[in-house]
Amino acid sequence: RNQILIEITRGIQDILKKTQEYVLRKSDSIHHRSLMFHTKIFKAIQKGQPELAGKLMFDHIEDIESEMYAILKQKNRAKRNLS
Repeated sequence: RNQILIEITRGIQDILKKTQEYVLRKSDSIHHRSLMFHTKIFKAIQKGQPELAGKLMFDHIEDIESEMYAILKQKNRAKRNLS
């Protein structure tokens, strides 16, 4: 066991979790869009369409990523305006 690597991984997980929680609190539409994507992904899997499910998952991740960056940019701008 590499205890240092374990601690680094835990630290990264903690940062990611806090970032995710922050983005979820700040977004007005992310819950609705995520549910829509998850529903479409589930239906594609049910219908035996793995390529479509994969594409939808990729699109979902891109959507979340762009929302996350937009919210974090707003947060950074607000911090700079306070200083």
